[in-house]
Amino acid sequence: MSGIDLLKRIREFDPVLPVVMLTAYGSIEGAVEAVKLGAFDYVKKPVDLEELKLLADRARENRLLKQELSYYRRRATRDVGFATMVGESPAVQAVLERARQIAALEDTPPVLLTGETGTGKGILAHAIHAAGPRASKPFIEVNCTTLPANLMEAELFGYERGAFTDAKESKPGLVEAAEGGFLFLDEIATSICRCRASCCEPSRSARSGASASVRERKVDVRIVAATNRDLEHEAGRERFRRDLYFRLAVIVLVMPPLRERGEDVLLLTDHYLRLLNASMGRQCVRSARRRASCCWRIRGLATSGS
Repeated sequence: MSGIDLLKRIREFDPVLPVVMLTAYGSIEGAVEAVKLGAFDYVKKPVDLEELKLLADRARENRLLKQELSYYRRRATRDVGFATMVGESPAVQAVLERARQIAALEDTPPVLLTGETGTGKGILAHAIHAAGPRASKPFIEVNCTTLPANLMEAELFGYERGAFTDAKESKPGLVEAAEGGFLFLDEIATSICRCRASCCEPSRSARSGASASVRERKVDVRIVAATNRDLEHEAGRERFRRDLYFRLAVIVLVMPPLRERGEDVLLLTDHYLRLLNASMGRQCVRSARRRASCCWRIRGLATSGS
């Protein structure tokens, strides 16, 4: 068989094995085809053995880095899935059921997570990503509260060299960094949000065009946004772009506050106490849980007027 045929057979046997092609009949077309099929490199004979040794070492290091990256991605997925979501109240279970249905979709539409601060919107966004078919792809989180309005577009869509005074080199945007995965826009209502509405087109393929450039391309990325404000109300008062709101709010999930979650308070107390006990080498579950139970029941009596 030819070298290309052998490469195809190797790929069927082990898709991640580094392969270096050596040939006496090198051509640009052959090199391009080999790289497309996943060859690590393409070398023409005669070969310098020292150069070949360096190439093999580089291929081995590349394989180790991919294995390490795969390990950390799998571990991150285990740490943020739906199994980590604590809560048995009907309000939480209803949200989680809808979230699981969304996560199972390959073509996930834009999702808007709303709810008060601290209700777990970020954890839910991670869980939707981790439970879906794109779990091995990037999850890029953008905290909109830390980005000034005048830098929002440059950070999301990148810029070319010379686009502004300090742009000494080109920089890809966060939209491109999320290629194939999820872009999570946290607390999106806190910025003036000058970002382009095309970022969240109904096709779910964000358009990425660098500042001061005619280059524009579609990026396969799924959009999840979160806010603690009523975006529909904000859009009605022209405090938020109405067109962007309708593109983001294709699916809306509302995370309930703790006061509406009943005895989830006790479950959360147990959860965080286990984490603290493990990190500090302590055992203080019972007394702390008893205090939380008393506080929860007292508050329930007070709110009911008893």
